[in-house]
Amino acid sequence: MNFRHCIVFLSCLFYFGTVFSQEKDSLLTSSYQDLKQNYFKFQRSAPKIAKLYSDALVTKAIQENNTLEKHSAYIKQAYIEGYFGDLSKAISLLNESIAYAIAEENEKMLLSAISRKGTIYYDFGKYNDAITYYLKIDSLARIRKNIDYQVYSNQNIGAVKTALGDHEEAAKLFLKNEAILFPLIDQKKYSFKYLNTLIGLCSAYTYFDEQAAEKYATKIKEHSEATNDQDALSYYYVLKGILLYQQKEYSKGLEALQKAEKLIVSLGKKNSLFTVYQFQGKIHFDTEKYDKAIAVFEKIKTLKDEIRLDHFEYKEVIHKLALSYSKIANEKKAIENFKLSMQLNNANDTIRRTVNTKIKDLYDNKTIQEKIEALQKQANEKEWQRTSLIYVSFGLLLIIIILIILYRKYKINNKQKFDIILKKLQQVETEKATKSIVKTTEEKQLPDEKVLKILTALQKFEDKKLFLHNNTSLVNVAKKLNTNTSYLSKIINTHKGQTFINYITQLRIDYVLHQLKNDKLLRSYSIKAIAEELGFKSEGVFSRAFKKQTGIYPSFFIKNLTSDS
Repeated sequence: MNFRHCIVFLSCLFYFGTVFSQEKDSLLTSSYQDLKQNYFKFQRSAPKIAKLYSDALVTKAIQENNTLEKHSAYIKQAYIEGYFGDLSKAISLLNESIAYAIAEENEKMLLSAISRKGTIYYDFGKYNDAITYYLKIDSLARIRKNIDYQVYSNQNIGAVKTALGDHEEAAKLFLKNEAILFPLIDQKKYSFKYLNTLIGLCSAYTYFDEQAAEKYATKIKEHSEATNDQDALSYYYVLKGILLYQQKEYSKGLEALQKAEKLIVSLGKKNSLFTVYQFQGKIHFDTEKYDKAIAVFEKIKTLKDEIRLDHFEYKEVIHKLALSYSKIANEKKAIENFKLSMQLNNANDTIRRTVNTKIKDLYDNKTIQEKIEALQKQANEKEWQRTSLIYVSFGLLLIIIILIILYRKYKINNKQKFDIILKKLQQVETEKATKSIVKTTEEKQLPDEKVLKILTALQKFEDKKLFLHNNTSLVNVAKKLNTNTSYLSKIINTHKGQTFINYITQLRIDYVLHQLKNDKLLRSYSIKAIAEELGFKSEGVFSRAFKKQTGIYPSFFIKNLTSDS
């Protein structure tokens, strides 16, 4: 490079450095809310841009001595550092946020930092550390009954189970999340979590149900294209490549994996290339292109400190690498990698046992215990229901017995009343006694002649059964007897011992008692028809009047007359 080129190059560096510095300074004038919104906007689609906003959040908070915002920004910055492969810096930032959250008793920040720490450990293949933090969130989720915590717990414990090869149990946890999140996907907060669930389901089903895996892969693609999420699209191509590999569609599988690699590199996610290289190498191995397989597998070994390694899968990579060397008769390299494979196998067995023990003791057993408690609660409820049913049944039986006894007693009483009524009717008919028209008590306010005249007229009124007319009233009767209502009411009160209405009602009931006793045809009438015959306005008025005077209802009286005849 000549002197002129050097000057031009340095000038460009100075120019772009100045522009970048100005842009960075301008970000510091933005509000925390605006910086956070832009961070989340680019978090997945453009992580390099998201890093500008996370760095700006930290710088602004430090300049303004805002410790709350600073530690909140550390969590976001930790995600970016982990995304770009700096595990130690990410964990250091999170440890500061966790310490601050504990000191300030800020549960929301604490949970956010713990969950992020677990995720970063998982992304770097440190499953034993990851499961420790996932189980902390799971315990809080059970205590708080919080949907967000439970979704996070299910997602990440499912991811660990997938890594350990327990794919069916992992799928069950992801399905729980799908059921929780699907109704909430229109909310931006849950859209990202739903996408992670789809990725988890596709990844788990890949190993035991290809049809279900294809379904979820399609959903991932649709979701990523609809939201222009390039990161999600890279996951789709990785998972699609794996599915095509399993279906032995090797050329299509390589094509999908190449698309994934291109997207991942463009996003700056070099540390996410492990799975892409792993299955590229497996395709070359299965198609007996051992030189290409060795090149890809060696690339993974070379980059093992720069990319996220799945330690369980890395063991398979080294084993395949050793087999590839043996296929091309490179015994020295084959032995070297076989030994490394054995070392990894022993280390993985230790990790698997440790993580499985933690999951079993702190998650599976707890889940089983919760199921036992739930079943015991159901059993107790059923026992309570059964006991209650026995008591209720016994109570109902007792009530039924009491009602039967009362009904029988009621029938007996009514029958006794019926017999008394019938006996009185027979006495009246046989004795042929005559009623005295004039009471022994004299009416002092009215002349005897007027009283006698009205009483005589009333007797004719009774003999002609004029009380059966439906328009019978005090006014009408007074008019027929050529007197006024006051005189007539006084005479009835004094000599009949009751009001006009009760007097008419008693005449009608007495009449119908005799008629029903002697007239079978009348007994065949309906209660309503009988009421109309007697001049009552309705069936109800007649039945109540009958019951008040006799103690029984007309239906019972008729029924007993019929049964006795």
